Amino acid sequence: MQISVIIPVANAADTLERTIQSVTAQPYEAIEILLIDAGSTDGSGALADRLAARDDRIHVTHEVHTTVLAAYRAGVAQAKGDDIVFLNGGDILSPDILKEFISYRAQNMQPDVFVFNMDYAGVHAHQRQEGINGSFRDAEQWFHALFAATGTGFSLKNKIFKRELITKVFDHHSDTDDEISATYDALKAATAVVMTDTVGVAIAVDDSPLHRHFGAQSMTDVTARLTLLERVKQDFPSLVSESAEYLLDGILETGYQLTLSKGKLGKNVKNYDKQLRTYHDAHKRLLTADHIPAEKKWAYVLYCQVPALYAKVYPALRDSE
Repeated sequence: MQISVIIPVANAADTLERTIQSVTAQPYEAIEILLIDAGSTDGSGALADRLAARDDRIHVTHEVHTTVLAAYRAGVAQAKGDDIVFLNGGDILSPDILKEFISYRAQNMQPDVFVFNMDYAGVHAHQRQEGINGSFRDAEQWFHALFAATGTGFSLKNKIFKRELITKVFDHHSDTDDEISATYDALKAATAVVMTDTVGVAIAVDDSPLHRHFGAQSMTDVTARLTLLERVKQDFPSLVSESAEYLLDGILETGYQLTLSKGKLGKNVKNYDKQLRTYHDAHKRLLTADHIPAEKKWAYVLYCQVPALYAKVYPALRDSE
């Protein structure tokens, strides 16, 4: 059984080799590594070629892909593995996570999606993210588990997908950059999901909520969480409260990034701020309901009224989860 690891190469000259080493060091040999050069300008493409020359498991494609999800789609189209892993340059795959995945297969568990815990490199070293152990055959149960665990969520990068499953999902999402919806569709289409509390990947520090710079992707993420809430209302009404809290988390994270970036965004900050408040007000009943933790409701009020103070207290709120 072969596993394909897909890594977009986007100006990752300082971190790419470390990411590759975390994959090649896995105690499992049947791996192919697909590096999709997404138009790097820092020499990452040439570095990818040099790494491929050293290890025949590494294959490089030089194409210009404007988004990470587009690069993932290109990698899936080329992949020969039975299962797919997604990383970004700078992410670190934990030493034994593929071995653990194979062990589940050896126990006759055949998950369509294998979900592992994740952390942020150098950010939460003092406090481990929360994961869940379990084998699920019911979609409502595994979605409940995903909402409950802070270390899992709707990222592609802490999951191993059957190639046939994720190929169908990407065919459906051929013109979008909504990673949350792609992950949701893959999980919804699955028939079996295994989750482990083992930390399987350390995400690059620049992708952590406390270090990520505000950008278009920040608003895309909140919009995707809003779309997710609408879909959960239709598909799993019993999980609406969890999905609403997930939306509020996205609003609070993006509000924090926006507050720190005000000097760089100039007048545009008002438009982004207005959009966040519009999202909140449209679902105010759900986002202020009794099931929402009081500290998160007060955090949103603080963001609206004293953003400078909010920027100081939000990291403590994140660490308290």
